[in-house]
Amino acid sequence: MKFILYITINLVPVLVVALDVVQTTKGGSEVSIFRSNKCREMRVGERLQANYTSQNSPTGIHSYYTLSKTGDKAYSIDLDIIFWAAHDYDGDRGGIKGQGSQIDDHVDGIYRQKMRQCFAAYGDKIKDSRGNSFRFQLPADMRDTQNFTKTADRIFIEVSSQTHRSNSLKYESDIDCPMMIHETLHLLGLCDEYRETSSSLMSAQEAKARGFDPISAASYDCRKIGPEDSVMANHYAALEENYDLEMGFCKCNVKDCGPARVIEASSCPPNMRLEGGQVYPIKLASSAFQRDTQDLVATNIFVLISKKVKLPAKPHPLSDKQADVILYPGCEEVNGEYYKCAADAYRTSTERGGEGCLEHSCRK
Repeated sequence: MKFILYITINLVPVLVVALDVVQTTKGGSEVSIFRSNKCREMRVGERLQANYTSQNSPTGIHSYYTLSKTGDKAYSIDLDIIFWAAHDYDGDRGGIKGQGSQIDDHVDGIYRQKMRQCFAAYGDKIKDSRGNSFRFQLPADMRDTQNFTKTADRIFIEVSSQTHRSNSLKYESDIDCPMMIHETLHLLGLCDEYRETSSSLMSAQEAKARGFDPISAASYDCRKIGPEDSVMANHYAALEENYDLEMGFCKCNVKDCGPARVIEASSCPPNMRLEGGQVYPIKLASSAFQRDTQDLVATNIFVLISKKVKLPAKPHPLSDKQADVILYPGCEEVNGEYYKCAADAYRTSTERGGEGCLEHSCRK
């Protein structure tokens, strides 16, 4: 019988020997079978553990998860996550002052519950085009390990302020579900596929001297850019309802038009005029639509929506190649092309002050 045995040295898993093992209860009944061949399709009842640091990960991204095949095309992903409060955490503190285990326990409870709610709300959407579906699981409590599959290494996620830009190991305090799903998929080895616009290796002065504007000077231009509705390119477009809109702004012609509001109509009311004389076509996810219109109204702007068409939902936010990275971690035969492009996902060209791109065919 074969099994996979790992020895952990300084948190880096080392492969010692590969065998297939059947795990049993004391009574001798079969619980699960570990898959040993990382390039073989899993059988129902099998499971695998992925424990990769960013240094030894084939995508260059840390990934810690246990994958179980529960049906013909159904998979369960177990994650062992602990949340804790950063020094600048500005969310719900429950009246707790300062730092320490008390506020960390409080924050863990809040974001653990939120993550479980997000998994419940969006879990049935995590599919590929072949019908493979992925259900995420997280223990109800950090100390509750009963009836929960033994997972891969524990993940610690810091929760910071609302102004922090979220990543897979550090969240902004008001993180929403689509972003949380996106960041969780990083923990399964998937890399970003959006065009970077805010991070730059160059100062504003250096960028200007080289003839770059702030966006064209951004880092990670070696990255392969995915389609707009990929969950790793635009999690809102991939996971939410999206609208095809025509949006404009109404200007008040009289002394008082009342409080600012969203006006869903073909034109501005009689006591107003359309600013700029035109509306603008735009596509927005439902949460972005709600957030952006609320922000505009809060700054005393009358928002005109002359067209609002709900677009068809994305049937499978995961591409088959992304799903294969999760299903076959470490398998070059299946994921070789993805791994090559992933190696460039966080590299910057020499033109933009970086170390240069590796796989130029991945660039767009």
